[in-house]
Parts: sequence; C-alpha cells; structure tokens
Amino acid sequence: MTAGLSAAAEVVSSVGAELTIHVAAAGTATGDGTMQRPYQTLVRAREALRAARQAGTLRPGQAATVRVDAGVYPLDSSFALTTEDSGTAGAEVVYRAPQRGQARIRGGITLAAASFAVLTDPVLLARLEPAARDKVRVCSLTTRVPGVLEPFKTAYRGTPTGPWLYLNGQPPDAHSG
Repeated sequence: MTAGLSAAAEVVSSVGAELTIHVAAAGTATGDGTMQRPYQTLVRAREALRAARQAGTLRPGQAATVRVDAGVYPLDSSFALTTEDSGTAGAEVVYRAPQRGQARIRGGITLAAASFAVLTDPVLLARLEPAARDKVRVCSLTTRVPGVLEPFKTAYRGTPTGPWLYLNGQPPDAHSG
C-alpha cells in the first residue's frame, strides 16, 4: 500500500455514516476516489478502502459504497475480495453501478477483429469441408498472451470441467456444511 492511497482514502467523500469511493473507467491513474477525480480501476478502489480502514477513516460499523461508473474495466489478473474487504450486517461494503448493466468487468485479452486473417495453411485447409475453407479465420496469440500457453487437449476422460467460482482460494463446496 502506498502513501498516496492512504492520503487518497482520507479525501474520499464520506456522506453521513457512509464512505463513498468513486471509480470510472475514464478516470486517471492519479485519481483520488472522489466524484471529481475517480479511481480508474477496481483494484485502486479496493486498496483505498483497505487504506481507509487502516488509517481509521473508515471506522468499525461504518458502511462503504464503491460506486462503479459505466464503462469497461479490464483485469489482467483475478480481482479478489477477501474477509479484509467485507462489511457487516449493519455496515455493508457494496460495489454498485448506478446504471444496471453498464459497468462491465473484462478479464483476459481483447482480440481486435483486424487481427484475424484468412486461414492459408494447406494442411489445415485440407481437413475442412470445401464450403467452409474460405470462412475460417485465424489469429496468432504469440504476441498477445504473456508466457507459454498449455498444449490444447484434444481428448478428455469424461467431461471437461467448466470454470469455477472460488472463495478464499477454495471451490464453493469447501465452504458449505
């Protein structure tokens, strides 16, 4: 946590008994979490909320709202909210978009339509139905994906599992019962 975040947490507006932190995709990296100078990322807002708790700006029993304005919020890693980020029954911590469906969190990479080209590899084209050959497009991920991609599995035993929601590093089953 940086000193800038600690100072910023003190500037964030506190209306009545509730602390409000503002986030806007069009914000700047130097935003302070106010309506006039919102944070640009959810990560910065989460860090400011944590800093406010540590500095005593967000007191025990005080609610907090992170207002997430319309826009696309790209993430290049998981956005984890832990017990450190939780509120209580009487003092909730809420991440809320004022316009339903207008704030979108986007993980992964975005592939521009222009980065796709017609498939020209004769070996791959030979495996396709003739009617489909001119409709297949390819995109090289070598310059867009950091690190090495795991080999694509062409066969599975059983059914491949879908993505899971994890809470504190555990699948949902670990939290029940």
